[in-house]
Amino acid sequence: MANVKIVTCLFILLTVIVLTLSQTTREPRSGIYQIHGHEKTGLERYLTAEEKAALEKRIMALLGIPEKPAEQKPRIKRSASQFLLGVYNDVQTNTWGSSNEFKLSKHNIQSIDRSDVIISFMAQQPHQGQGGKPDK
Repeated sequence: MANVKIVTCLFILLTVIVLTLSQTTREPRSGIYQIHGHEKTGLERYLTAEEKAALEKRIMALLGIPEKPAEQKPRIKRSASQFLLGVYNDVQTNTWGSSNEFKLSKHNIQSIDRSDVIISFMAQQPHQGQGGKPDK
């Protein structure tokens, strides 16, 4: 019984990964994969558009998500985007804090440059400048 649950979870995880990859590469790679032995997986068949949609709805229901969120286009005018763009420009040009109002030190930029991932949480209100908090 436990093995069936593990295999089911692995199948769902593999399907989610395949769906994610197919959406990011815009190639129709979603399909049913079968495990053929240790570290060997093969494509059984491709999923139709209807099967993809049904599987997506089932996975979202399992995760408690009522519907697929609308895809938002990035807005460079938001403060988090501007901040990260400023950090990127500072790292590329080796100008420590000259291009943005946050004035990051050389040590800050070097730490950021060595990072694998940078996460920025966007405020719900427009940026007020000089480190101010958004209006509530």
